[in-house]
Amino acid sequence: MAATSGHQEKLTAEVLQRKLAQSPNLSPQERRNIQEDIQWLNATAGGARNLPQPDPKQPQRWLLELTDAEQMEINGANNQFANDVHAKCEAQYGGMSQFSGNGRRPVRGHTGDGSDFLSENQNLPYFCETRGSSFIITKKNAIS
Repeated sequence: MAATSGHQEKLTAEVLQRKLAQSPNLSPQERRNIQEDIQWLNATAGGARNLPQPDPKQPQRWLLELTDAEQMEINGANNQFANDVHAKCEAQYGGMSQFSGNGRRPVRGHTGDGSDFLSENQNLPYFCETRGSSFIITKKNAIS
């Protein structure tokens, strides 16, 4: 899901920026560290890859600057965004769920005995199912 690329980094940078603005008691070094991490996170969110970390000895230093609640806020927002993107992709393009009994699109196919089927038509003598990565067309009442 390319649409989600960089989203978590962007959210993390926003939370760190908020922390920077709301924490007047930070030492100059802490403030500088957070600013460097925000710059790095924004650059990676924008598509830059293989950038050196602000502190190579602590490549995820920004995590140490976040409380558990802030990390949960970021992860929750990112998960919701990823779920929304997934739902939009499913609605627009289908996906493997289109082949299930609750599929979004009717599946047209050929049974092998010369008759066609449409998965949404329950009156036909065939049904479709997925088993692992296989798509199987079976004659009704053929398996128990």
